[in-house]
Amino acid sequence: MDLAPPGGAVSAVIGLMQQLFNVGNFLGPFLLAWIAVQVGGWQASWVMTCGFCALGMSATLALHVRTRSVNPSVVR
Repeated sequence: MDLAPPGGAVSAVIGLMQQLFNVGNFLGPFLLAWIAVQVGGWQASWVMTCGFCALGMSATLALHVRTRSVNPSVVR
């Protein structure tokens, strides 16, 4: 709820986050299967897992910095 614009729209932000989560659940298995076919096995599945984990951590850090610059009273 801290990521919503100051005027409100909390439900829109939650809905957008849910939609992005669903896109990942839909496309993730296809991407992982494609990587397995390209490599010839499942031994490289950790590359996708670690890559998306790093992407998620980077996005979280960027949003945290942005939220603190918009509302400095937010302490987390």
